[in-house]
Amino acid sequence: MKNRALALALVSACGFAPQAYSHELAFSKTERIRVIAEGEATTWCKPEVAITMQRPTWDDQKPLNGLLSKLPYILGQECPTAKVTWKAIDAKGAVYASGSGNSTNLGIATLAAAPVQPT
Repeated sequence: MKNRALALALVSACGFAPQAYSHELAFSKTERIRVIAEGEATTWCKPEVAITMQRPTWDDQKPLNGLLSKLPYILGQECPTAKVTWKAIDAKGAVYASGSGNSTNLGIATLAAAPVQPT
């Protein structure tokens, strides 16, 4: 246990934590949504940007719709010429929705199919 804690402390101190490879574009405290782009703060804006929207659970499409209407404002200012692919995932990494577009229009959300329940 002590070795694991020491390793975590060293990794954090050296800056090799997983967050070093992603950049948080936005965070909604009320909706509990974190928007992450691949890359670091200075390298995430590329011709093709991949965005992940993380939320503990996506039990309602309303928060996603609100986010999809607000993100183009941020992207349009910080990375105006990007082609964007995105996905909305829950805490377990299951995809709730995905889409693609550009920095000013993230496109139409395609909801992932719900698992079929055996009868």
